[in-house]
Amino acid sequence: MNPKVSQKLQRLVAILSERATWASELTQVTRMQRWVLQAEQILSGSWAQPGEVVSNQTVGERLDAWRQTLAGQLSNGTLSELEQTCLSEFVQVLSNLRPYLVQCYNRKDFPRTNNELERCIRGLKTQYRRVSGRKNWNSYLLRYGRRDRLCCLVGARCRPSAATRAIRRSAGSHSLARVPTGN
Repeated sequence: MNPKVSQKLQRLVAILSERATWASELTQVTRMQRWVLQAEQILSGSWAQPGEVVSNQTVGERLDAWRQTLAGQLSNGTLSELEQTCLSEFVQVLSNLRPYLVQCYNRKDFPRTNNELERCIRGLKTQYRRVSGRKNWNSYLLRYGRRDRLCCLVGARCRPSAATRAIRRSAGSHSLARVPTGN
């Protein structure tokens, strides 16, 4: 056999042997990624049939049942030590954040995906630029508070926070004028 061919063959065998050692690690990473994707599917509400109501209660029930399934996997002994550590941390984070993860489904027009949220924020920024004539809205957020902007985003009627009221008082006459531009 040609020496160049045998050299390439040996290199190919070496690469395949390295790949075989990574196979178990890749399987672990794939399994952990599946957990995250399952959580995303539950929280996105994509499991709902057409006409089925997606509410805080239904999403919460699905999330709780799925968390119990994951907790069962922790105790059955089929996971590696790394997977058990990662899964226990994941279940703990889901348990701690559960009240915040399932409180927005009763709002019909609340943005569900990152793209929808980005579009809403872009609309707010465009509205600010039309009102103020400025391109940068950082001073606006500092002056009026990001909480107030988020309340506007979800269409809620909420009172400004104490910090926002204090900033508005200290701003005095320098507050932004909200005058229609006459489009």
